[in-house]
Amino acid sequence: MMYVYWRVMHKLHPDDERWRIVKFGRVRDDGTLEVPNGLTLKWALPYRWRMTEVQAVLAMYALTIPFCIAAVFIPY
Repeated sequence: MMYVYWRVMHKLHPDDERWRIVKFGRVRDDGTLEVPNGLTLKWALPYRWRMTEVQAVLAMYALTIPFCIAAVFIPY
C-alpha cells in the first residue's frame, strides 16, 4: 500500500522533490543510511531512525523470519 501511494503521488506531483523516484539512498559521513522516503518497507526503519546498512538488513530479517516460520506451520 505504501508503494502504491508513493507511485500515485509521483504521478499527481511529478515536479515535487518529495515524490521523485529514487532507487537508492546514500551513506552519510557517520556511516548511517540517508533514504529518500519511508514509503517502502526497506526504507521504513532507516527513514525514522538512524541506522547503518547492517542494522537495517538485520532488522528486515527480524521482521521477515517470524512470518516465514508461521507460513511453514499454517496449512493451506
